[in-house]
Amino acid sequence: MSFKSRTALRSAFSIDERAVYTVRRLLAFAVIVQLLRSPRFVSILQSDSLVGFGLDLLPILTLISASALFCGVRPMSAITVTWVFCAISKARAFSSGARIDLAEYTAHLYLFWLMLVPNSPLQGRRAKGVPAPVSPATVGLVIQTVIIYFFAGVSKNHEEWLVEASALHTLFSKPRFATGIASELTAFPDVLSFLSKATVFLEVFGALSLFLPLTSRGTFRYLVVGSFGILHLGMACTLKLGTFPLVSCIVWLLFLPAHFWEACERIVRRAFRSVQPQEIIEGSPSTNSFRSLVARVAVFYVVASSFISFFYFSNYPRIAVIFQNMGKMLGLYQQWFMFSVPSSL
Repeated sequence: MSFKSRTALRSAFSIDERAVYTVRRLLAFAVIVQLLRSPRFVSILQSDSLVGFGLDLLPILTLISASALFCGVRPMSAITVTWVFCAISKARAFSSGARIDLAEYTAHLYLFWLMLVPNSPLQGRRAKGVPAPVSPATVGLVIQTVIIYFFAGVSKNHEEWLVEASALHTLFSKPRFATGIASELTAFPDVLSFLSKATVFLEVFGALSLFLPLTSRGTFRYLVVGSFGILHLGMACTLKLGTFPLVSCIVWLLFLPAHFWEACERIVRRAFRSVQPQEIIEGSPSTNSFRSLVARVAVFYVVASSFISFFYFSNYPRIAVIFQNMGKMLGLYQQWFMFSVPSSL
């Protein structure tokens, strides 16, 4: 592979460590919000004619570790502990058949990948022109995001989305999912028909565009990230999805180019003139062979699980179920068919 090809590949899978630094904290904030929106600290215990109350320590410990991560207290330890608690919570929910909140699951999934990104010695600050680091975890972050949106889009290969294009009109007509704004939009079927097709196009081709190399200023990447931001803002206004649009917008910050983070640094320095820029020490992120190995195995798993579940479930259901059960235990369950057939909901 030529030097130019390696550079292009590196730019496609690199993620600015300032983005990692920011998104880790924002996802911790999202976890805190999710815990406080639906408190689970006290559980009701019933046996025969007796009723009592029990204190559930798991959400309390998750809240403490997420708060530590948000405040920047030993971030690598905090994100690891937070993910472990979240994984235990999800494994418990899957085993009991409880409803899985999409926003919570997405936040916990990305905490896993961010936990495996090597810690940078630059503490969120990097010299201009120094290339963003690439690791198995950053490769995993890109692939995971592509998988989520690509399979969500491919699963919409139905007449409702692409021929009749009535999917959004149908979805917005269901009070279970639609907000007041969505109900008003049903008066514009032609607009919703266009948006139905545009949604599928963006999910499939917009996600795949993450594999394209970044330009020096990342103009096309700004367009892609902005488009998905508008998509999730639209979801927040029209569908009852809890904090899922917020979590998704936070995740897309990972893919903003270095040019954006450099501009943010300049704005902060101008706004707070008393804050002097710290001395920048150039260097590579600290590596951890165990985290690197886990990231490589996880990348293989999410790719294999997604393709087996989507393409071979009907022919080889036992193999697909094995992969899915492994994902449920590890918090890496992959099945992204959201709203694929609105008329069936």
